[in-house]
Amino acid sequence: MIQRHATLSPCWTKGKTTWLPLDIDGSPFDNSDTKKEGVSRTYKGFDGFTPLFAYAGKEGYLVHAELRPGKQHVQDNMPSFLVTAIRRARQLTSSRLLVRMDAGNDAEANVHVCLKEDVDFVIKRNLRRESKALWFQIASQKGKRAMMDKAKE
Repeated sequence: MIQRHATLSPCWTKGKTTWLPLDIDGSPFDNSDTKKEGVSRTYKGFDGFTPLFAYAGKEGYLVHAELRPGKQHVQDNMPSFLVTAIRRARQLTSSRLLVRMDAGNDAEANVHVCLKEDVDFVIKRNLRRESKALWFQIASQKGKRAMMDKAKE
């Protein structure tokens, strides 16, 4: 894919700055009842693979992928994968990148990569070992209520 031949839609624009989403996540593939090499139990409870994917733009163009055994945690080798995905996405756009990852990637190493590579990022907080009531209390005390503008949805 070459920048001038494909539409890469940003997820957000403010003033002259646009942010191109770079979504990164594992995706469990069900290979139950097969005899494929590398198949193992996924976190979803079936036998298969859990490859990593990195998609750019609202269109979801694949910029990086890695086949992984089902049992491999999404965070294993993520910093290296993240650096490669960011650098490949940069070849496609002059927009700022907005890396988006879910709670499986709530790790200090990913924050360091994003800061070092100078990208903006959203990583969902992993609340498994934290009190939701405490976070609600913090949000109630320090947060500001805002409504999404219907025109921006």
